[in-house]
Amino acid sequence: MARNAGQLDEAIEQFVTAADDAERALGAEHPTTLTYRVNLAFWRGVAGDTAAALSQLEEFQRTLERVLGADHPRTLRARQQRAELLHRHGDPTTAAAQLTVLLADMVRVQGTNHPRTQEAEHLLERWSRAGAPPDLSATEPASPDADRAPGDRS
Repeated sequence: MARNAGQLDEAIEQFVTAADDAERALGAEHPTTLTYRVNLAFWRGVAGDTAAALSQLEEFQRTLERVLGADHPRTLRARQQRAELLHRHGDPTTAAAQLTVLLADMVRVQGTNHPRTQEAEHLLERWSRAGAPPDLSATEPASPDADRAPGDRS
């Protein structure tokens, strides 16, 4: 994924194209389309359009909860991305509170050994120790199928 502003802008444009194509082919509420939209919002937030990105992530989270359920891996990932943006852009208290609740849900749904659960746990530990925003430049967005549940063909 993009590491500098030019690459980030290019990656955002690619997400716009992919999300638009997926929406035309699959529909606005298809899990793949929603995953592209979540990733697009996240990276727009990383690029500096934080308020819009947080609003979009909240909207997409509600849609994911309705379409896939609150415990679906894609819904959980959207919640984590929103917490990461909140923390990065100056609201570490709310971000940590959201991630704490999310981590409990992830443990309940996925177990303690799931890679996403461990990622969230380490992120929360880092936030507690450092008191500084995480380095999101190393964070890769989920591919449209990365959080697909076993047997999920949607």
